[in-house]
Amino acid sequence: MPKLHEFQIRKILQEVKSRPSEELESDSIEFKGYANANALYNSKELDEELSALAKLDGGAVIIGVRDNNDVEHNRWEDQLCGIPDVDILEAKERISGKLRPSVRLDVTNLNFEGKIYVIVQ
Repeated sequence: MPKLHEFQIRKILQEVKSRPSEELESDSIEFKGYANANALYNSKELDEELSALAKLDGGAVIIGVRDNNDVEHNRWEDQLCGIPDVDILEAKERISGKLRPSVRLDVTNLNFEGKIYVIVQ
């Protein structure tokens, strides 16, 4: 899968405001909602997701989107939690260092409606 462009990611985040995040996940798009950088760096689940995406010709993990099971009264916009204070260079090094076999990652920040999301492709 080719790398997603910023406008495509923004469109996906806009859709998350009105639909359960689970409906938008696919073989090439995953969402993760971590409270902070430490939770991100210590997540074994993220490593597994990225390895699986790599085996399927790529995709994107959008970090900062909470699981729809954690949303009350269908307030889907509450899924958009963002993730504070993630240093992109450190994130790329720490995530890449745990992946076996090695996978080339692109890690970026995206500001969407005042919240920061980390995009790993």
